[in-house]
Amino acid sequence: MPQKVVYAVRMRGFNDNWTTYDYQKNYSDYTNLDAGVYYFEVKASVDGENFSKPTILKITIIAPIWKRYWMIILYCLVVCGIIAIVLKKYRQYENEKHEIKIRYLKQQNDIELNKTRLRLFTDISHEFRTPLTLIISPLEEMLEDKSNNEKTLGRLSVIYRNAQRLLRMVNEIMDLRKLDNDKVIFRPSKGDLIAFLREIYQNFQQYAENKLNKFSFESDLDNFEAYFDKEQIDKIMYNLLSNAFKFTPKGGTISISVKKADDKNLDNIVIIVEDNGQGIAEENLDKIFDRFYQGSTSKMQQGTGIGLYLTKKFVEMHHGIISVSSKENQGTAFTIMLTKGLEFQNAVEDSQYEHIKFMPQSAETIKTSNDENAEQETIQNKSLVLIVEDNEEIRNYTTELLKNKYEIKTASNGKEGLDKAREIMPELIITDVMMPEMDGTQLTKILKSDIETCHIPIIMLSAKNSEQQKIEGLETGADSYIPKPFNPKHLLVRAEKLLELRAKLKEKFSAEIKFDAEDTAVTSPDRDLLKKVTQIIKSRISDPQLSVENLSEQVGLSRGHLQRKLKNLTGQNPNEFIRIIRLKHAAEILAEKDVTISEVADLVGFSSQSYFSTAFTKQFNISPSQFVENSKKNVSKS
Repeated sequence: MPQKVVYAVRMRGFNDNWTTYDYQKNYSDYTNLDAGVYYFEVKASVDGENFSKPTILKITIIAPIWKRYWMIILYCLVVCGIIAIVLKKYRQYENEKHEIKIRYLKQQNDIELNKTRLRLFTDISHEFRTPLTLIISPLEEMLEDKSNNEKTLGRLSVIYRNAQRLLRMVNEIMDLRKLDNDKVIFRPSKGDLIAFLREIYQNFQQYAENKLNKFSFESDLDNFEAYFDKEQIDKIMYNLLSNAFKFTPKGGTISISVKKADDKNLDNIVIIVEDNGQGIAEENLDKIFDRFYQGSTSKMQQGTGIGLYLTKKFVEMHHGIISVSSKENQGTAFTIMLTKGLEFQNAVEDSQYEHIKFMPQSAETIKTSNDENAEQETIQNKSLVLIVEDNEEIRNYTTELLKNKYEIKTASNGKEGLDKAREIMPELIITDVMMPEMDGTQLTKILKSDIETCHIPIIMLSAKNSEQQKIEGLETGADSYIPKPFNPKHLLVRAEKLLELRAKLKEKFSAEIKFDAEDTAVTSPDRDLLKKVTQIIKSRISDPQLSVENLSEQVGLSRGHLQRKLKNLTGQNPNEFIRIIRLKHAAEILAEKDVTISEVADLVGFSSQSYFSTAFTKQFNISPSQFVENSKKNVSKS
């Protein structure tokens, strides 16, 4: 009977256990079978126990294409490829990162190397200034000596020019240092640029006569009014011309030509410095303005390699453009385009500090004055000058320079100079800046902050010649700052003028009736001291018993200290100072009030009218009665 039939099925390879179904279910379902070979077996039984031999159906399930072995291999290959690409990119990234780090370190190393090189150059330059002082300064004196014959003067001029050339190289290094520290001061002023260029050209003419076949200056313009920094333009032209002379063979030609940049725009001018020398290789043209760059040929390896770099920077400060064109063995042309610089017309030139420019002088233009020498010999009362300098040769040279006119004392360092200044109280101090134990800046600060020595004028001599260093020197209280190498006449004139100023202040104190500490003292501490002393004297003006001891006690200084200060500031000792203040006050009373001479004598502390009249006449070269009469006449006229 069909109703009694029982089926047993299994899917060998998926489930080895038999599953039975009654006759009502004539199917079996299997899901999620993995790819592979399966055997489907079916057997039947009527009594539920004795099953027939199973019927077997072989079933093969084929894997989808993405699960086949060759696809798996492909997957593996793709994954390996991706991993390889990622690793390669990572290695490239690491390599690039390493290269960037190397480049950065190399760049930092180059920067540090340049800084070290520049520091070394700067330090060497400072050291060069001392021997240059000992070369240039005596040479200037020798060139001024009329007893030298023409041949000797010619040789001295050659030495002088080369010393100046060395000084220029030193100054270039100092300029580079200032550029790096952004301390180059740009001072444009209005002037005729054509005339200035022509003057530079003329300075090279004598040198050109001995070397060149032709040295010319041509200009399409008669004049060109512009705002430019004369010192920088001088350095620009000097660098270009010195390079032209250096690399142009004997008998060659060098020309300076000036022309309008554009007929329509007259605000631009073009300057061309051209030579027919050895020229520059094409591969070097783009490097010629680089810092420290020197050409590959032996001839190009002369100099410091910073002249053209500075030239470019100075041109750019003028908002100009510089370019170069050259062919080997044919010549080189440097072209500069400048404007009228109207954007600089509101610039204010700093005239507070002195700038001494050393220029070679010809034998014809140098003058000496026998009258000055004669005058020096007749000086009887020499002023006392203290020279503080650690370099023995500079110290000896400065002493030789000044000894005919002044009494000289010396010190070999700042500490010794401070002790000696306090001991001898000189009328002038000349000090170097860079010294052992105590430098000139510290020395000046201490002297100018000390009430006993603040009146002494100080001249600083230094190899440091930047504007910032000059400002720092003057801010410490120095009365003058002279860079090394110094011009002997410049030092002599500065010393003379500072001492003359002191002498005039002393004369003014004695001559003028009205006393004003502002006009008599130079420094604030000195003015304060004189005001205090004067106020104390005037507060006891009628007391004939006022003594130097009373005055020094109330001022807070020892008698000796007070005496030195008043003597240095006014030329009078304390007793004389008290008497003069009394007499000046008496003169004011006589001029303004109707009182008798005896009353005035009592009012200003003179116990004797006759002594008062004698002292008054000696002080003002006029008797009290005549002074009163003249005062009344002046009042009636007004």
